[in-house]
Amino acid sequence: MPLLTKRRELGFTILGGIRLDGLDRMRVTLKVEVLNRKFNHYLDHPDIAGLAIRQNLDLYNHHQEEKLSRLIADRLEVGSSPVVQALGEITDQLEGYRLQQIEARKQEQVKPLKVLTEAEQGQKDNKPFSGIAVIKFDNGKVSNSIHFKNGIPDGKWTAYGYQGEIVQEGKYTPIPIDNSNELFENIKRISVLFF
Repeated sequence: MPLLTKRRELGFTILGGIRLDGLDRMRVTLKVEVLNRKFNHYLDHPDIAGLAIRQNLDLYNHHQEEKLSRLIADRLEVGSSPVVQALGEITDQLEGYRLQQIEARKQEQVKPLKVLTEAEQGQKDNKPFSGIAVIKFDNGKVSNSIHFKNGIPDGKWTAYGYQGEIVQEGKYTPIPIDNSNELFENIKRISVLFF
């Protein structure tokens, strides 16, 4: 969905969108055109000056921004100062938009955890759990799955992202220990986690 902004007699359309990751760059595709030219009879090249310019660039790259502002000023036959000012204002607006979108995503992701009662857990007896424990996001998609044997994590575990992609996976391996050694007399088991 293109974003259209007007600066004096210039119209800037941002084609596509901006990425929310990679905050060290602001890559956009711009379409620049003259909307309401006041003095058409002073143009050196009226056939070229009426055409739109489309260019992709990194607004955080000074050299690319300077090159584009010169191109716009030369080809569209407008002053370079309004072009530089407009590109600066567009950069500020896009930064604000991107930070607002990042904050909105964080708010969606951070939800308070709910502690389940015994009835909600479905466990009325005190037997250790064996099987696969599944944890879900608020939207119902699986967040984690962990294999348990007699209440001890044992076997494969998987962590999923919000789109269902596997983010991380590994394997729990319980190691039984000999309690005859004094160092280990109070230790029942050790779990080792492999990535």
